[in-house]
Amino acid sequence: MLTKMQTEWVLEFLSGSGPLGDMLLRRKASLDFSSAIVFPKAASRLGLDFQWGLPIEDRFHGGVSEFVCEIKRRLNEDCTFCFMRECDFKRYDPCMSREKCPMVFVGDDILYLLEAHSDDEQIVETIYAASRFMLMLLFSNDDCRFDKGDSLTYGQIETMLCNLMAVAVGIFDDEGVCYIPVHSPNGRA
Repeated sequence: MLTKMQTEWVLEFLSGSGPLGDMLLRRKASLDFSSAIVFPKAASRLGLDFQWGLPIEDRFHGGVSEFVCEIKRRLNEDCTFCFMRECDFKRYDPCMSREKCPMVFVGDDILYLLEAHSDDEQIVETIYAASRFMLMLLFSNDDCRFDKGDSLTYGQIETMLCNLMAVAVGIFDDEGVCYIPVHSPNGRA
């Protein structure tokens, strides 16, 4: 469960996260803050805030591996996939020609793509590629199929939000991230 301050930070984070954040803000009532999980779990138990990163003297290792396990578990159930927003670079930036992570494009914006067949190494690589100020959207598949390099519109993504299962945000200092499930239409997360 997130504190009031953490919940406010998530909402502020979304307000500065471009079109994806705006779409999620319009659906903020569906975000189940009471079921949110902060990684690493050890830091959460001590009351440390994911949004500030972890103090050097209290550095907890395992947040990335815990988060990877959660994402892998979710990708393997319910035929899910996820997008992770690239916030630093755009589609035609020269450095992106060397990027190996599967991605789709929304105009010049880049969304890394993870699917059920993504292995642990690909998941870790994608998390680090998305790195700072991460915004992840986890969807139930519902017959959506994407190939590396596909182009989408924000309108298509907004239509897919009815299948949104979870959102993850965080200032990724190699550890701190918050995973927030979405209430299902029948009232269960």
